[in-house]
Amino acid sequence: MRKIRAPFENADRESDFAGLVSYLDNLARIPVIAEIKDWIVASVAEGDPHAIAEIGCGNGDMSARFARACPDSDYVVGFDFSERFVRIARERHADPDLFFVVSDGANLPCEPATFDVLAIERVLMHIADPSAVIAEAARVLSDDGRLVICETDWQTLRVEHPDTSLTSRILAACIDCMVSPTVCGQLETLVVQAGFTVSDTRVFGADIEISDTDILLGFDRMRGFALASSIPQPDVARWFADVRRMESRTHLAFKVLTCVKG
Repeated sequence: MRKIRAPFENADRESDFAGLVSYLDNLARIPVIAEIKDWIVASVAEGDPHAIAEIGCGNGDMSARFARACPDSDYVVGFDFSERFVRIARERHADPDLFFVVSDGANLPCEPATFDVLAIERVLMHIADPSAVIAEAARVLSDDGRLVICETDWQTLRVEHPDTSLTSRILAACIDCMVSPTVCGQLETLVVQAGFTVSDTRVFGADIEISDTDILLGFDRMRGFALASSIPQPDVARWFADVRRMESRTHLAFKVLTCVKG
């Protein structure tokens, strides 16, 4: 039996697509995520690039921010494999120099050396072959082009609860739903193998409040993952009741690499 996956693996087939759109909108309001996004925008805008790309653009909000941060750029292109997300992005953001294209991140419809800078934000965990996407980023970046890449370090995920054994089982079920949950720890190796040099590494650690944890992890989805992994329903119900009652905090880290081609 195929294990349950996180919904972004195939967003176009997700029954609650509106929920995915709302998830991305709400996620951007979490303080640590907002801080990371600000950092990525500043990193992308450094040096006034003329051609910018984003792989996994989702609702298009970050690609639009790149365009606003780089008003002298020739164009910004957001790529996403989801036709539905690309449609949302086009509806939200009308700019003659901002384009949204349906494409597999490992096979972009671009000539080599098309872009000066490319961003990938918390996308690779949903992809079976992250190395192929990073290699494609290297192909479409110009000589000395920059890659700004962010991933969640799921190995650092901790939620405060006195039953550490049950907590570990529930969090493991959540992490296991990702296609490539350990990719954050492999980033440096993957980018070097693709021909990049890491010029900057930033780790954003956060203690996240219970309300934001619900947004970030999605308690309803987590319950489903936990039950699918054969954790007894009473234990699952007790754990979620406890973390809400105790207003448990979540500890999680995110890594952002800035890399230069060559």
